[in-house]
Amino acid sequence: INALVLTLGVVGPLSYAEETQKGFHRLIDATIPQGWDNQLRNEPGINLTYLNKRRHLFRMDKPRQLEASYYGGLTLGNVYTYASAGLIARWGSRLKNDIGPPTISTGFPGLPAFRPHPEFNWYLFAGVEERAMARNIFLDGNTFKDSHSVDKKPFVTDVQFGIAFHFKEVRISFSNMFRSKEFEGQPDATQYGALNFTIYT
Repeated sequence: INALVLTLGVVGPLSYAEETQKGFHRLIDATIPQGWDNQLRNEPGINLTYLNKRRHLFRMDKPRQLEASYYGGLTLGNVYTYASAGLIARWGSRLKNDIGPPTISTGFPGLPAFRPHPEFNWYLFAGVEERAMARNIFLDGNTFKDSHSVDKKPFVTDVQFGIAFHFKEVRISFSNMFRSKEFEGQPDATQYGALNFTIYT
């Protein structure tokens, strides 16, 4: 599988990330996040990502299947620039319906596209990815303006696991991510969860 993805966006106050994060924390009655006084300045974000993925599907006790895949990728842009490589395994039903669960970049490859199927199906997934980071705007700061920055680590490791469900034109997936420290002086590694809801049109 070969994929070429162009990502466009914006960082800084125009992204409304501060309002979104604080609003969600109020909604779930969590501690209001700090540090937004050091937010990056407005800057358009452009990233081009190439991914090559090889899949190996094994038949198990019907209708269950096991898939093992490995991949490599390259991302170029003013937001992220890095090379990546990883392994991911999935176990469940009708694994050919998609190439993996959608994820929050930067991280494991997964596309929102999938094939609808009239019957319910599901799969468990787990994987590991290593990235060699040349640029991360959220750590290095703005490209053309002075801004806050920290010394980033050259290599970052992600470990991810979760579950995905398909039913007709709907897919729901939940994943849990563990990420190694990304910059010097970071007190702890990062852990977060992601819930994705996709409708096929």
